[in-house]
Parts: sequence; structure tokens; C-alpha cells
Amino acid sequence: MKRRAAYILCAIDLALWALIAILLLSSGSDRATAGLDGAALAAITALVAVTVLPAFLMTRCRRFPDAALAFALAFPAAFLLLLVLVAGSLP
Repeated sequence: MKRRAAYILCAIDLALWALIAILLLSSGSDRATAGLDGAALAAITALVAVTVLPAFLMTRCRRFPDAALAFALAFPAAFLLLLVLVAGSLP
């Protein structure tokens, strides 16, 4: 059961990452803030590489189902934390 849940969460996490990447790449922002979009995309991609990729590999190898589920849940939690921190820093 945990293995299936980890697979589903990994799929949702990757779909969320793809949606964010598309939105950031097609945001149409001006040149002054285009670098911020690229930096945000790099940060989100790094977050996916650190959380979702290990979760998928652990699930695929049928090893450590609890850790795989925790890694799969870490991406949405870390993303929401980053979003709250960025929103809190705005004037």
C-alpha cells in the first residue's frame, strides 16, 4: 500500500513540477525579472531532484517504503514552505 501511495505521490509531484516549469518559462515577464524566473525554476528542479527522484528510485527498487513515502511528501511540503517564505518577504 505504501509503495502504491509513493508512486502516486511521485507522479503528482512530477506533474506539479512540470506545471510550474511551464508557467515559469511562459510567464512573459520583462527582461529585468526573467532571471528570477530562471532562478526559481532551478530551485524547484533541484528540490525535485533531492526529494522526488530518491522517492521514485526507492519505490522502484522496493526498498524502504516508509522513507520513500516521506521523500515523496517532502516536495509539496518544501514547496509550500518556500512559497510562504517568498510571499511573506513581499512588501
